[in-house]
Amino acid sequence: MRATLAGSGWIPAALILAGSMLNASIAGADGADSLWDHSLHSVQRCQGAMNDGIESAAGCFLGDGINNLLDRGIGLADERGKETFGENFSISGSMHWSPDVGSTGGLDMVTPFSLAGGGGLSGIRSASFMQQGITRWRDGFGVMRNDLRHGVVHRFRAGDDPDSDVVGISTFYLHSAEHGHEVLALGIDWFGRWGTGEFRYFSPATGWKTARPGHEEKPLEGVELGARLNLTTTVDLSVTGYRWEAEDGSGHMNRGIRMGINWRPHPWLSFDTTWDGGSDDESMAAGMHLSIPLGPETGKPRWEWFGVAGSDHSGHADMDLYQAIPRIGQIRVASRSVSVPAPYDREVGARFVEPSADSGESVDVEVFVAEPARRDITVTVRLKPGTTEPSAVPGEDYVDLPMEATITQGTTSTVVSFSLIRNDGMREPRSLGVLVSASS
Repeated sequence: MRATLAGSGWIPAALILAGSMLNASIAGADGADSLWDHSLHSVQRCQGAMNDGIESAAGCFLGDGINNLLDRGIGLADERGKETFGENFSISGSMHWSPDVGSTGGLDMVTPFSLAGGGGLSGIRSASFMQQGITRWRDGFGVMRNDLRHGVVHRFRAGDDPDSDVVGISTFYLHSAEHGHEVLALGIDWFGRWGTGEFRYFSPATGWKTARPGHEEKPLEGVELGARLNLTTTVDLSVTGYRWEAEDGSGHMNRGIRMGINWRPHPWLSFDTTWDGGSDDESMAAGMHLSIPLGPETGKPRWEWFGVAGSDHSGHADMDLYQAIPRIGQIRVASRSVSVPAPYDREVGARFVEPSADSGESVDVEVFVAEPARRDITVTVRLKPGTTEPSAVPGEDYVDLPMEATITQGTTSTVVSFSLIRNDGMREPRSLGVLVSASS
């Protein structure tokens, strides 16, 4: 059999093949039945895209294969982790999108240290675990950032009831992969049937760092105390008091209170309205958020609309002890503009080493600064006609081509040589000048 690929159609065809191979390799590990199920699932999902043309079908098949690869990878890691660390080991991830922030993503791994208390899982009274994760987000300049976190969490039940409220304490180290910011985050959490509460204190461990030319940034110090009341299983009210450093780098502390209502009619979709009354100003904002969990499906998500009164706390007594701490990953920073220092404080000068030179000989030019250079200085040097008549003629007395010269750090000068053109027809001396400028 011979296949002919012509024009640009081979690219979508290759993508369809790649997507199919991804699905096949994922499903192949579970046998022929799973392979058949995955293939049918992909065809059903991409049926509409196939009607729109080969390009749309290619994107659908490849995207479906990548999604299955992520789900299978996280699921496999979760499975292996449970075999090593116990059933309370977990890996959870999600991708978020909102119109005002754009797309963000996060991944957390919970590794339990030990189980305290007797009677199996239903008798767990306390739990200690390590939480590691990453938050990937895009800042206001469109630059992607990756903030890592490593923390230790201890939780315990506040009463003797198996479904009694849970209190937790935590310590996290946050680190910016791109800019090296470091933050120590201390926290206290409370989980109850009708809501949650949290206290967070963020203490920067690093100062100002260059983020991009002309701008510096540093992590912010801040403290937040908040509570969330579950009106139903999908509607909640929140109130948070805060004290944060200003984001303009002034060091001013901004105090305020933030109140909001959140409605989550579907596990992946939520709407919120927030009022923020800070000491500087106040604002009102409304938003929509799409959050898709990564990893194997634990059940088909369904619309819950306005839910039922009270939370589902009683059905997740053990989950409260080992769930990852949310909303702690992104490092808040202050930004300020700074003047970009010049490589030298004073003007660069140039002069001829000898007062005269004969036609056809070399002429040396010294490039200098008044004080030792604080870093290497590279400039462009070129000859030019002198200021007195008669003056030298380009192409006749000298070659009009620039040369680069570098004054190394800690020195004040360097010498560059030019070869003059031999001009037998010159009857009287001609003046010659030199020009120095910054290299582009």
